Amino acid sequence: MYIKINGSNYPNVNRFYKPNEIVYTGDTLYGLVSVSGIISVYANNDFLLCEDNTEDYARQIISEGSITLTNIPEDYVPPKTLADRVNEIEQATAISFSTMAENGDIQEDVASNYPDLFKDWASGVSYSVGNLRSFQSVLYKCVQNHTSQDGWEPDKAVSLWAKAGDPTVEWPEWVQPTGAHDAYAKGAKVSHLDKHWISDIDANVYEPSVSSWSEVV
Repeated sequence: MYIKINGSNYPNVNRFYKPNEIVYTGDTLYGLVSVSGIISVYANNDFLLCEDNTEDYARQIISEGSITLTNIPEDYVPPKTLADRVNEIEQATAISFSTMAENGDIQEDVASNYPDLFKDWASGVSYSVGNLRSFQSVLYKCVQNHTSQDGWEPDKAVSLWAKAGDPTVEWPEWVQPTGAHDAYAKGAKVSHLDKHWISDIDANVYEPSVSSWSEVV
């Protein structure tokens, strides 16, 4: 297919029509800065397919390799598609669900079945006790206020995160800290030696029953 503009032929051009707009594309259109008059569209056997009058359109958009004749206003915002609306509803539902879960309005064992509805864990973020985050398709609950960093992923930093819906989440099993980054904060709750303990100090690296922990009966 080719087009003819003011007596000049432009071969190998494609024409796309939609209401209020026509678009022509082709490498032979490079270098054009404006068009006027009638644009005639021919099949390769020289049969006239149609003619478009540039004066029927309010404006032109010409870029390298394309001509657009349009009546669509420059500041026009197309209406949202059904897919856009469905996506908005899904996002709003996810936000509502995760907010309700963090507020305790949805039980954690229920929320843990839908980790994809929660934000993913990320490094360099300040987390507070009770925050719920997804990591590797598992939902975790923050049990100590902290700012995350690489190496403190929820499946590794057991003093900072516990699996949501786990009945032992309030008293997770004590794990020997390896440094200041995963040391227990004052007030942290753990289980150890079949007992419950609360940390008496910040940056607690001691073993419960040895020092700096109080047994809860």
